[in-house]
Amino acid sequence: MTRWYQLLLHAYPRWYRRERGAEMLTTLLDAAEPGQRRPHPRDALDLLLGGVRCRFALPRRPMFEAHLAYAALVAAFVGLATAAAIGVLAWPTAAPAPDAVAARAAADTAMPFPLSGSPTRYDAPLELGYGDEAAPRELRPGSARIEYSYVPPAGETFTDSVAEAHRRLAAAGWQVHPIRPGDHTAGFWGSRDDQVILVRGYSGVSGTDPLQVAVYGQAARWMTALVGVAACAGFATGWLLAAWTLRRFWRHGLRGRLVAALFVAPGLLVAGVALLAGAYEGLVVGLENGWAPNDSLFAAAALDEAGPLAGIGAAGLLLASLVLAMPARPGPPSPVTSERVWRYGLWTMTGAHLAFALAWGTVVGLFLAHGRRLVDADGPMDLIPFGYHPMNPFMWLYAILAMLYLFGFLASPALLSVSVPLLVTGRRVAHAAGLRTAWLALLLAALTALALPIATSTSLGHDATAWWSD
Repeated sequence: MTRWYQLLLHAYPRWYRRERGAEMLTTLLDAAEPGQRRPHPRDALDLLLGGVRCRFALPRRPMFEAHLAYAALVAAFVGLATAAAIGVLAWPTAAPAPDAVAARAAADTAMPFPLSGSPTRYDAPLELGYGDEAAPRELRPGSARIEYSYVPPAGETFTDSVAEAHRRLAAAGWQVHPIRPGDHTAGFWGSRDDQVILVRGYSGVSGTDPLQVAVYGQAARWMTALVGVAACAGFATGWLLAAWTLRRFWRHGLRGRLVAALFVAPGLLVAGVALLAGAYEGLVVGLENGWAPNDSLFAAAALDEAGPLAGIGAAGLLLASLVLAMPARPGPPSPVTSERVWRYGLWTMTGAHLAFALAWGTVVGLFLAHGRRLVDADGPMDLIPFGYHPMNPFMWLYAILAMLYLFGFLASPALLSVSVPLLVTGRRVAHAAGLRTAWLALLLAALTALALPIATSTSLGHDATAWWSD
C-alpha cells in the first residue's frame, strides 16, 4: 500500500509533496481497511485529479486576476507555437507533393497539345487559400503543385479550350466543378482519387490566350484534428509553465523579480501581437469558404507574419523562466506590500499604454508639421538631426519611436488583457489604499488602446503611416 500511495502522490508537484506529502501518506494509510493491498480506484482517481488541480493552480497572491491574464496569454502563445510546429512538421506527410508522371497524364488529358514551356513546381504551404481563387473545400488540395502552360490552337480562344478541357476530364471520370468565368479569365476545379486539378485560361497581352493546368496532391482529413490536439496540448503545457513561473516569481527576492520582469515584459507584448495575428488568420480562413486541411497551418502562417517578433517573444519568456529557475536567495524575500504591488501594477500599465499613444501622436504631429510639406522623395528619416548614423543618439530615438508607432495599434490593445483585470478587480483596493488617481490614470490610458486602432484606420492615420513607412 505504501508504495502504491507514494507512486500516486507523484501526481502532486515536488514542493507540495515536500510540505504535505508525509502527512497525506499517513492519513491515507490510516484510512485503509485491514488487509487492503491496493488503493481503491476512487481514491486513486481523487489523488490524480487533486495532483492535476494543484499543478494547474495559480498562486493566490495580490493581483490574482493579473496572474490569470498572464497564464492565459502564455498558454495561448505556447499553444499557437505548438500548433504551428506540429502543423509544419506533419504537412509534408498529410499533403504529399503530386507524382510527376501521374500529374503529366492528368494535364495531357485536359490539354492534349504541346506544352509552351517546362513544367514548374510550386509549394507555399503558408499562403493559405481563401478568396475567389480558393478551391472548393471538399477537394482538400495540398500546397504543392505542378503547373503546365499551353497556348490554345490557332482559331481557338482560351474560353473554348477551357470548356473542351472540362468536357474531356468529365469523360475521363474526373469529378469536375462548374466553370467559373471571371474578368478576362475562366477556370474550374476537378478531382479524381488523390489528385486535384485546376484548369484556367486568361486573356494574354501579346495576342495569345495562355492556358494553365495545375495538378495538386490531396490533403488528409486528419490534419485538422492533429493540429487541434497539438494546440490543446501546447495550451496545457503553457499553463503549467505559467503556474510554475509564478510560484517561482514569488519565492525570489525583489532583484530576481525585477530581472524576470525585464525579460517577460517584451515577451508578453510580442506574444500578444502574435496571438492577434493568429486570431486574424484563424478567423479569416475559418469564415471564408469553410475550413480545409490547409487552413490548419493558420498558426504557422501567423508566426510567419510576426516574423522575428515571434522569436523575440519566445526568447523573452524562455529567459524569464531560466532566471526564475535559479535558486532563490536565502532568507525571506524582499517585503512588497499589497499597496506597493498595486501601485507598481497600475502605473506600469498606464505608462505602457501612454507610451504607445504618445508615439502615435508624435508621428502624426510630425506628419502634419513636416510630412505634407516635404517632397515625395523625402521621408521621416530626413528629419533626424545630424543624419542617419549608428553613433547618432537621435537615430536611436527615431528607432524607438518607429517601433512604438508601428506596433502600438496592435500591442496596446493586447495589453488590455492585463489592464482590464487590474481595473475590474482593483477598483475597491485602489480606493481603499489611496490609489484612486493611479486607477483613474489607467482607465484613461486604457481608452487610448481602443482609440489607436480606430485612429490608425482613418485617412489621416493611413497617410501618416504611409509617410512614416517611406
